[in-house]
Amino acid sequence: MFLISLIGLLSQEVSAQEWPDLSIAPSPTIPHTVLDPSQEKALVISIERYSVLANVTQAKRTGRDWFRYLSRHRGIPVDQVIWLDGQAATSENIKAALDSMTQEPAQRYWVVFIGHGATVDKAPRILPVDTQDSYYDVLRKGLSIPNLLEVLEEQTKRSSATAREYAA
Repeated sequence: MFLISLIGLLSQEVSAQEWPDLSIAPSPTIPHTVLDPSQEKALVISIERYSVLANVTQAKRTGRDWFRYLSRHRGIPVDQVIWLDGQAATSENIKAALDSMTQEPAQRYWVVFIGHGATVDKAPRILPVDTQDSYYDVLRKGLSIPNLLEVLEEQTKRSSATAREYAA
């Protein structure tokens, strides 16, 4: 069943939903956060072209807009915003970026993903660029969103958690 849905994705180009224009600064009269931006960290992942899945139209542009929004408009220091685009968004690189991002605790973590996802064993997963169209590869390389959220939530509470736990 899962392979059939992946094959269905191969046959059509996927288009992201309409995003708000993130390249325009929010109104300065409306405070956008009560947090100190230096206490926020972000990871932006954008994958426009997969080798075995349909293209995700405008993923690179949307990733760039999110990077700009987070670093310029929200004021998160640029060295605390990681952007993995295209072929750089492999399973290992995403895991390494998450590990790097969670080395020191933050009050808020942003993970923005523009690309394909799949549900395996009742868990939604982020599909890195190096994911192949097999159940076992999606299970092995796909990043479990519930596990990722759990690790990030725990990390806001303590500094000793490791992001490697989300790969389980």
